[in-house]
Amino acid sequence: MMKIVSDMSEVDVVDIFLSENKSQIIFKIDEVEFSVRLLEGPYPDYKRILPDGSAFSFEADKKEVESAIKVISTFARSNLAYKTLFDLDVENKQVKLKSSVADVGENETGIAVENVEGESDLNAAYNLRYLQDIVAHISGEKLKFETKGPLAASVFRDMGDTEFMHILMPLRREV
Repeated sequence: MMKIVSDMSEVDVVDIFLSENKSQIIFKIDEVEFSVRLLEGPYPDYKRILPDGSAFSFEADKKEVESAIKVISTFARSNLAYKTLFDLDVENKQVKLKSSVADVGENETGIAVENVEGESDLNAAYNLRYLQDIVAHISGEKLKFETKGPLAASVFRDMGDTEFMHILMPLRREV
């Protein structure tokens, strides 16, 4: 809703309608209608999808990750699903982000990481927009990354906020 409103040049009035049974709310802004429906039933057991450990982890400076995302975003936005290769080099304590566009070229940037754990290198891929969204919501100066492997759910934590945890599913990458 906030994204829709922020994209509109001038919004003076937002009409709000609530259904009689209070299960649906409608926001009307000029010619745009946005509705939200309350789902009934038990909330899914989200703890079942939380990873119970990790084979790979590292900590990184939030500002370095933001800078790397900006560098790589020009090429990533031209890819299907904003696919960005995400390679953890355990020995050199570095994460490389890489994106390429056919007929144009490729772009690669590195991020220095610390407290790296993993028996081997990790080669994964993520939607860059989702990574960008995660980093934008981290309020602390550092983030922590954890995963069991290249196709397993990955956990991003805010080192300055113990309550913050974001789960991201990787994309399949070609070999």
